[in-house]
Amino acid sequence: MTSARRYLYNLVSEWERVALSGSQDNYCDILDEVLFDADLRFIDYLQYRDEGEFPSRLQKWLDNLSTDRDKKILFMLLHWIIFVDR
Repeated sequence: MTSARRYLYNLVSEWERVALSGSQDNYCDILDEVLFDADLRFIDYLQYRDEGEFPSRLQKWLDNLSTDRDKKILFMLLHWIIFVDR
């Protein structure tokens, strides 16, 4: 497992641990789905390939924000971002 994937799983696992107190958000399932799509389809996205693999780019994207609250919101937006592959 790459360090970016490990970082992302640690991040969402902590969110999920806190959320288990009544929230319906399942961050680990969302991350699994996003990384599955990334492994199958996002690899075709050539524009930013020089910036690293998808997990590294996702980590950098989330790290642009300073609070966990903002990172969670940005992370939850992943379901709404459309990617059209070849």
